[in-house]
Amino acid sequence: MKILIIKTSAIGDIIHAFSALSFIKAHIPNSTVHWLVEKPFSSLLDAHPQIDKVYCIDSKRWKNNFFSKETLQEIKELKSSVQKTEYDFIFDLQGNVKSALCLSIFRSKKKVGFAFKSVPEWPNCFFTNKRYNPPLGKNIREDYLFLIQKALNLPLRPFSLIPIELKISSEEKNHIKFLIEKGQDSQTKICVALGSNWKNKKLPVSTLTSYLKKHPRLKNAFYFLIYGNEKEKIEAQTFAKSFEGKNLIVERLSLPALQNFIADLDLIISMDSMPLHLAETTSTASLSFFGPSLAKKYCPTGEQHQTIQGKCPYGRTFAKRCSILRICKTGACIKDLKEKDIEDHVTLNVN
Repeated sequence: MKILIIKTSAIGDIIHAFSALSFIKAHIPNSTVHWLVEKPFSSLLDAHPQIDKVYCIDSKRWKNNFFSKETLQEIKELKSSVQKTEYDFIFDLQGNVKSALCLSIFRSKKKVGFAFKSVPEWPNCFFTNKRYNPPLGKNIREDYLFLIQKALNLPLRPFSLIPIELKISSEEKNHIKFLIEKGQDSQTKICVALGSNWKNKKLPVSTLTSYLKKHPRLKNAFYFLIYGNEKEKIEAQTFAKSFEGKNLIVERLSLPALQNFIADLDLIISMDSMPLHLAETTSTASLSFFGPSLAKKYCPTGEQHQTIQGKCPYGRTFAKRCSILRICKTGACIKDLKEKDIEDHVTLNVN
């Protein structure tokens, strides 16, 4: 069976869809799975052992230079390449206009997507011929699974992502071993990801350091601090001052290398951001903090994953993300979380 998954962006959302991929491979072991993704995220999918081929689009660059010779040639080559294959099923897990346009150039008699009540952008429905509305209130991973289980006529039951090991070079493996050895004398090795693309998703560094310093089971912990940009690096340096001699600021790794690195640790502490979702592809436990996005919708599944949901002091509710996530002036739902809030709701799954 030949299957195409369309999930082009963003990086965290792509990782959410890995459960669907794992489900397909578990129930149809001999299936061939291809994936369409935005070019900046292709390295993650190229490294995935269950993906047989990756197609790339570069929509932002194409949009800004649509009539350039280079853009038109790239689109022509993509169309020529994809039309060599007729797929048994195409699953559009993106559900917007962009993915619909992409869907139109692929060949399949069964193009599966979200129905009108649940599709992110309704014009997408005109490009699919099998549409389903997942039950309300489920985790995003279950939404994707629902589409696939219904289309393949398989039992509608929970499915947990099976840990995988993304492919990396021998040099990257040696570098990860070198990093891990920095904390070899510590009982518990913890990755801390303080950053997020949106400031209103970030817990104050002082709140987290205060909680960790007082935790009785973390007296001998070693903290590996990861960051995505220079501002986050400064935050990591601030955190490090509270744990002198018990931390290492890790210079940026490739996404597959970061996944392998996280897999070698005991715990990751993260905001609602890419490293948290990458951790779900491993057996590493997590502690996550959610504010203007709904933990029930986006947090990793499994007993080893714990999360805290901040409360909006203005009484706003939402099914996925707060409508004022990007413009809220206070971000109080997460910034007002206190040390005691963490203590009352968390039992760390560490040695």
